[in-house]
Amino acid sequence: MAENIEFFDTSSFETTHPLYSLQNHRDLRKFKSETGSLAPTEFVGLRAKMYSLHVLNSQTKIRAKGIKKILHLKHVGHQQFLNVLQTKQITKSHFRTFRSKNHTVQTIKIAKTCLNAFNDKRYILDDGIRINSLTHQNKNKGARKGINSRLTHTHKQRDGKQHGVTARLRLYVIRTRAALDSECVS
Repeated sequence: MAENIEFFDTSSFETTHPLYSLQNHRDLRKFKSETGSLAPTEFVGLRAKMYSLHVLNSQTKIRAKGIKKILHLKHVGHQQFLNVLQTKQITKSHFRTFRSKNHTVQTIKIAKTCLNAFNDKRYILDDGIRINSLTHQNKNKGARKGINSRLTHTHKQRDGKQHGVTARLRLYVIRTRAALDSECVS
């Protein structure tokens, strides 16, 4: 990192750290460290914008888009991310929030999916580690055969209506989720 310091914003590092510098402070074009000068010891990424970084001294940096910040600060930990990744279980969160409908403010209770290891934008290859997007060019490397041939057609005539790529992709994702759910149950 010291060799390419011009690409990094190290202003979040401790002031006694040898790489600390204010030169690239808040520069949008530079890489920033979410954990400061401490190196993460473990990373669990469940989906896009849903991950946990475990740092030494039992500090944890958690990001979970769509979930209230106070909820994941108090009730969601790094160990829960690991459990969801290993057991493929889906956790729910319940919280209250204000909603305005027709100029009437109400307090409502919402139940949302909190942690979920199923990614509907990608599929896992046969080795269980690497992933590809559903529209990836290498269609025969671990993917369900024929998906890319269905995705390359822009429209298909069915029931007198035009059905595009999105409808077929959504159908494939639903079928994939059902197959994954049946694997988890058995």
